[in-house]
Amino acid sequence: MGSVAAAAARPAAGPDGVRAADGGPVRVLVVDDEAAVTTLVATALRYEGFEVRTAAGGAEAMAEARRFAPALVLLDLMLPDLDGWEVFRRVSRPRAVPTIFLAARDTPADAVRGRGLGADACITTPVSREELVARVRAVLRRAGGGDAPRAPLRVGGLEIDDDARAVRVAGEESA
Repeated sequence: MGSVAAAAARPAAGPDGVRAADGGPVRVLVVDDEAAVTTLVATALRYEGFEVRTAAGGAEAMAEARRFAPALVLLDLMLPDLDGWEVFRRVSRPRAVPTIFLAARDTPADAVRGRGLGADACITTPVSREELVARVRAVLRRAGGGDAPRAPLRVGGLEIDDDARAVRVAGEESA
């Protein structure tokens, strides 16, 4: 099982082509005051094709969420200026943004409280890259924005669209 750290050695463009409903990459905001965690999580998600922005504190997270309009927020519970609970209340609740809490300590109380407030999941860090990506995809899928349609594969005039189960040649659908 690879760790999130292993993702740092891989290219920043993902093989999966994760796309939002509008065809762009799915946007994820990662909020953590530990630069190493933020960097590793963001790198792992970028490798998988997500568009990622980061914030190191609560106030910065709220401003970034307004500008970036993420489809998902990964949110540390212990931030220097505002705690994660307050950031969640201000960012995720009004727009119903799916949220995964990142907890440095593995306490059932945090997970229960987070779920009670409406969080979609709670992950204890450190976490493997595979589990992180699987959890992100699962939350997005449940929220209706996950594993959104993948971009069709295009080579010259040939286009293969797995999601639509269609093949097009020079823009014309093939039977």
